[in-house]
Amino acid sequence: MDFNLFGATEAQVLTKYATGGYAPTAADFGGSPAVADAIASAAYAVIQATPPRLLAMLQFPDLQLIEARAADGQTTATLGQLPAVAGKCHIWAGAPQAFASKPVLVTSPWLGDVAGGYQNLTNPTPIGALVELPESGFALNPTTGLVTLAAPLSRGWQVYASYEVAITDPTFSLPSVADIVADGAAADLGGKVYPQASSEWAYVARIIERWTNALADLGAGRLVPTELRARQWWREPDRTQEGSIGSVRRYRG
Repeated sequence: MDFNLFGATEAQVLTKYATGGYAPTAADFGGSPAVADAIASAAYAVIQATPPRLLAMLQFPDLQLIEARAADGQTTATLGQLPAVAGKCHIWAGAPQAFASKPVLVTSPWLGDVAGGYQNLTNPTPIGALVELPESGFALNPTTGLVTLAAPLSRGWQVYASYEVAITDPTFSLPSVADIVADGAAADLGGKVYPQASSEWAYVARIIERWTNALADLGAGRLVPTELRARQWWREPDRTQEGSIGSVRRYRG
C-alpha cells in the first residue's frame, strides 16, 4: 500500500489493549491476517481523510530547509523525510538573503520560450532567484538522507531541498500517523470482539472516539503530522509593508 501503512505494526495495535497483566495476542482478535487487514483499512481511511496538499507534502517535500545556519566549511546536510528516491532530489545552497526570492529549478520556465528558455542563456541566473545546484554539486544517500556537497558552505549559509520520498519503501514511516492508524485498527478489532455489554466496551469506545476525532481533524486541517510540524520550509517575504523584512510561512498542507 502507498505510504507503507505509515509504519503501523501488529504489535502497535495489540499494545492498545495491553492493560495490567493482560498481554493481548493476535489470536485474541482473529489472528494476524485479521489484524493486518484492520491496519490496512485504517491506513486507507487516513489517506482518504488527509487533504491532498498535505499528502503531497509527505511525498514531495518542496523547498524544505535542511540546514538553517551552516558552520564555516560544512559540507553536509540531511533530508527531513526518509527514505528518498535516488535521482529525484534538488538542492540549493547560499546565504540567507539569496532566498529572498523563490529558488528555481534548472528546468523552471522563468523566461518562458524567450531566447530558447533557460538552457540557452549566456548568463542563466534569473535576477533575484537562486538556481539549484547541478547534479555534480552534491551526492545523496537515499537511505540516510545525507546530502554531501561538493563545495563547502560558508558560515551562516542555508541549504534547501526538494525531493521525492519513497512512500512504498518498507522503511518509510511516520510515527505520529502510525499511532492514528493503530487506533483505527484497534477500534475496528475491538468493536468486533467485545460486545457493548462487556466491561471492556468503555475502553473500546474511547479508542473509537479518539480514532473518529483524528479522522475529522485530519480532514479539517486541524491535525498535522508532528513530523511535518517540525519541518521548516522556504518562507516568502511579506511585501505588504514597504521596508519590512518580515516573512510569512508558505504552508502547503
